[in-house]
Amino acid sequence: MSKFLPIINLALTAIVLVIMIVLFIQVGSIRSSMSPNEQGEKNENGVAEIPISQLEEVSIGAEDVDEQFILKLMNKETGKSANVILKVGVVLDTENKGAEASRSVLKSQGRIVRDHIFKILVSKDLDYYKDIEKQDEIKEEIVTKLQELIGNDAVVDVYFNNLIVSE
Repeated sequence: MSKFLPIINLALTAIVLVIMIVLFIQVGSIRSSMSPNEQGEKNENGVAEIPISQLEEVSIGAEDVDEQFILKLMNKETGKSANVILKVGVVLDTENKGAEASRSVLKSQGRIVRDHIFKILVSKDLDYYKDIEKQDEIKEEIVTKLQELIGNDAVVDVYFNNLIVSE
């Protein structure tokens, strides 16, 4: 009987290895057939990556309305006022079921949306516009506010363009 134990052990090990290989192949084929969002691929911040082909820039308000914001903020260090000029762009996830509604609200209610964005921008200290990480905090706050105003999560990002800080 003791002569058969190593043979039985080897046979069971081989069977387990074959089963594991088959399972890995099946999982791999299922995973490769899924889209990136279904796979749950995330960047280093833990946010799901959306392919750039699925994103769309949307203007706030009518096409002739400039998205530029001009802010006059106080520099707490020097006590002098400083000017901040920036454009805020909005990015929609076109695959989101609320994308069309978001696009419509941003166009038709542009002045209201701009007012809410302006309130967020002027509530921040001048340091927020000098530091990239703090700018990201402002952007996240704006995205959250837009999602709240519109009522869906099709707005996935905002970006600052032509940011100028003059003291």
